[in-house]
Amino acid sequence: MAKAARILGAQVERFRPVDALYQNKDHWVLETEKGNISAQNVVIAASFWARELMAPLGLNLPLFATQHHELITEEIPRIKEMDRNLPAMRDSYVSCSVRQEANGLLAGIYESEPEFWSLEGIPKDFKEELLPPNIDRLASHLERLCERMPAFAEAGIKLVNNGPMCWTPDGLPMLGPMPNQNGLWMASGFNVGIGTGGGAGEFLAHWMIQGQPLFDLSSVHADRFGNDMTTEYALNSIRKVYARGYQLPNSI
Repeated sequence: MAKAARILGAQVERFRPVDALYQNKDHWVLETEKGNISAQNVVIAASFWARELMAPLGLNLPLFATQHHELITEEIPRIKEMDRNLPAMRDSYVSCSVRQEANGLLAGIYESEPEFWSLEGIPKDFKEELLPPNIDRLASHLERLCERMPAFAEAGIKLVNNGPMCWTPDGLPMLGPMPNQNGLWMASGFNVGIGTGGGAGEFLAHWMIQGQPLFDLSSVHADRFGNDMTTEYALNSIRKVYARGYQLPNSI
């Protein structure tokens, strides 16, 4: 995507963190250690970092991170022998997703009691590292997964990843302009960015260029939470959304 953007004339700079953001007359200023950048429009696509970046502007964004585990198994002979890939599975009984990873399985667990990460502030030296795993919290979910999928139970665990995952109180991203902040746009709060980034990018780009969204999608508008939501309320809402994971309704 970066290569395509450069071909179309965009300039892409990596490893240039923004230390501060403020408005100066009719444009925004982004302070970085390599010099300031001025822009008429700024899109905040900074995941859970957005909360701290925007706080000096008086904006209270309910963006917080939970710890999310995924487990990768050793090679499973029956999978290795197959001439096709297994379909991905979402299981409401376990509250997990499972897909093929090489010749093994990868399971992402949605815990009933999720644990938050860095509520007091994101460490300045954090650069998307993984967090220490704690599979004891996953015991009840893993027991159900072994019951549901015997091949998982028989395989050894090769790797356990634990990383922060960004959430909003309703589990949907924040897309669109921030009220009373001309030229400031949000594209944060994605917990599955790789699956929704393309459509979200097109939706936001159309809004920025045409002055209005392509279609009504008020459920993701960046101003839907207001500015007075308490941290306690936001965290309680995120707990409920995360714990629901892939739950199915009792009836439709």
